[in-house]
Amino acid sequence: MHGNLSQSMQLLDKFVKKGWVLNIFTYSFLLEAANNEREVDKPIRLLDEITAEGGKPNLVNYNVMLIRLTGRYQQFG
Repeated sequence: MHGNLSQSMQLLDKFVKKGWVLNIFTYSFLLEAANNEREVDKPIRLLDEITAEGGKPNLVNYNVMLIRLTGRYQQFG
């Protein structure tokens, strides 16, 4: 699941349909995959989706997102 958001989301959809419950580690992998996409807003939208579905991101999830976004902004600055 690492690094390809589209494939990761397809795989997770299969898991959810089978009754699997997503957890903090799953969110971290998803956020990491979203951060590896070229669009900066994907991780933010994904975090919104996670919380809208009742997920509770933790400090690790936010750190994954912030480190990547900060690094990406520095590349453009």
